[in-house]
Amino acid sequence: MEEKLILENEGLIYYILNQYKLNKEEYYDLGMIGLVKASKTYTEEKGKFSTYACECIKHEVLKDLQSKRCQKRTGMVVSLDEEIIGTDIPLLESIPAGIDIEADMIRNEKIKRIQEAIRKLTAEEQYIIKASYGIDGVKKSVRILTEELNMTTNEVNAIKRRATRRLRGELRVWKARY
Repeated sequence: MEEKLILENEGLIYYILNQYKLNKEEYYDLGMIGLVKASKTYTEEKGKFSTYACECIKHEVLKDLQSKRCQKRTGMVVSLDEEIIGTDIPLLESIPAGIDIEADMIRNEKIKRIQEAIRKLTAEEQYIIKASYGIDGVKKSVRILTEELNMTTNEVNAIKRRATRRLRGELRVWKARY
């Protein structure tokens, strides 16, 4: 059954690679890994197989792209097969079960980018965004912000909208770059 699904849906690999304008020779194997994983983990509750398979293929390919971008930015390549200094224990064995290092790294990178984008806002915009979303502590309502800043609701909302647009713009630039 799995083999049949793989053979019938191999074209999805090329579809995803074309969608992201990626080199087929370089990324085909990663796409196939995603397709095989999809065939092994698919159940009807997950919807159409082709839709599920596309997500699995994308995940494998994008995971590799993210890893390469991280290496490019930091200049560091760390293998989890490397031994911990002074021991013969591989780094992978020292990580508690259930921890997704890659997801944590991606999450931390996103947080760092958001913080950098927020620093580019005016002091007033920073305060309203941080307070509205509880970034530096307690989340505050627009009503509380209007009282604290001696502004109208419309003024606070306008500043928040403007700051949100600027943040989205900054994050789009970052996303396009990386």
